[in-house]
Amino acid sequence: MNKKTNKAVIPKKKVLEESKKTTEPKIKQKHESQKKQNNIIHAHQKPRTKINNQKKSNKINQKEESKIVETAEPSYSTLKEITDGLKQFIEEGRDTSDPPPFSLSSKSKEVLKLMNFLGEELFCLNTPFQIESLPIFSLFFQLLGQPLPFKIDEASAQCRAFFIDTWNKAALEGKLLSEILEEKINTFDFSFNNISRCGALVKGHHSKLDPNFHSNTCIIAGIIAFIVRDALVYGGVAKGEGPTKLYGYLLYKKNHISER
Repeated sequence: MNKKTNKAVIPKKKVLEESKKTTEPKIKQKHESQKKQNNIIHAHQKPRTKINNQKKSNKINQKEESKIVETAEPSYSTLKEITDGLKQFIEEGRDTSDPPPFSLSSKSKEVLKLMNFLGEELFCLNTPFQIESLPIFSLFFQLLGQPLPFKIDEASAQCRAFFIDTWNKAALEGKLLSEILEEKINTFDFSFNNISRCGALVKGHHSKLDPNFHSNTCIIAGIIAFIVRDALVYGGVAKGEGPTKLYGYLLYKKNHISER
């Protein structure tokens, strides 16, 4: 790297060569190592203050919102709700054994690959942070076991640091951004205690599980919504198809209430 500069500047619309050409071999040559260093983003760099010119039409009509809310599992806050939930689960003939390890749906995997074509400005959240996106990021980081701070500026900084770290790791290892993210997703914490925390976070924010909610605010949040929704279905906090830990989660809540 040029000794005259301490940090590299990435063109706004540049997409990592590793992310753009999946068929190319991994970088081994010495001069390519220098290119990798030039792609590194330093966490202390201030985000650009470019104004997002897209109209922020975040409101969804009541019909759409009611449809989304139907995907939410009951709160299961009382012993009766939990008992009824367990009974219904068995009556529906659903599998009560522990599900296989979590994996993204095929649709979410395809959507995740869109990350590979985002430039540094979008991927590293250099545009002003949108408060509407905070609930979906809060759920994502809770699943990672890295809860976001309550203050919006601190939460924004943690989100940005995470995506900068992902960008840098992809640049140094010659991997796709989606590959690095999937590695992180595979570390999601699905302990019943953490699932319960996710359930508390999603309460009142089920509309934000819809990726379309974020279409005019933050493309990253829209992609993350696919991932979070899959994870919440698996954890038993949201309704959907696929394996779920709902039965075990209900037993956990039942025992928790009984012990009070």
